[in-house]
Amino acid sequence: NGVDTRVFHPGDRVTTRHKLGLPIDSQVLLFVGHEAHVNPWKDLPTILAAMAVLCARRDTMGPPMILVVLGDNKPAKPVPGMQTRSVPQTDDAKRVAEYYRAADVYVHAARADTSPLSVLEAMACGTPVVATSVGGIPEQINDRKTGLLVPMGDSRGLAEAVERLLDDPSMRDRLGKAGAEHARKHHDLSGVIDSYFDWYETLLGRA
Repeated sequence: NGVDTRVFHPGDRVTTRHKLGLPIDSQVLLFVGHEAHVNPWKDLPTILAAMAVLCARRDTMGPPMILVVLGDNKPAKPVPGMQTRSVPQTDDAKRVAEYYRAADVYVHAARADTSPLSVLEAMACGTPVVATSVGGIPEQINDRKTGLLVPMGDSRGLAEAVERLLDDPSMRDRLGKAGAEHARKHHDLSGVIDSYFDWYETLLGRA
């Protein structure tokens, strides 16, 4: 997969939240998945369970938390102590990029995945990622250097990883910047296309 870094790139979180109607003083968590509530591979139940664990561990006087599920037309199940919002799927890449830039953390729980574009898009936008260590995701994320990895189905581990990032702005900033650099250097769409052409030419030469 390749990411169009002309669209998916870091930007101003405050300005973006104003555009999307998200509170400036809240902690926003994002998950992107088409019809996630019926997709057996996009593990939304583990995310919701992790959010419940997270809310139970947090100080009720702390910043309000919002979970945004982008790509699902069905309202997300409520989580006590947290606001949940479902946003219908859109083909407007610029709009999708705004949601990545508005989020404090991108959360990606999957039971199986190849090379999820949403993880790369979040990284390209400078949003730190917490994801399950399945399929090709460990090839995208260098654990604790460009993001955080947790075991599949581990709602408590997912909650703890998200909490670490929410409580440590310097870690969020470090992982966000490192992820953006990694996505730009290794997954920029134009570079990926050039690599495929080089590979095809190599195969044709061997033939």
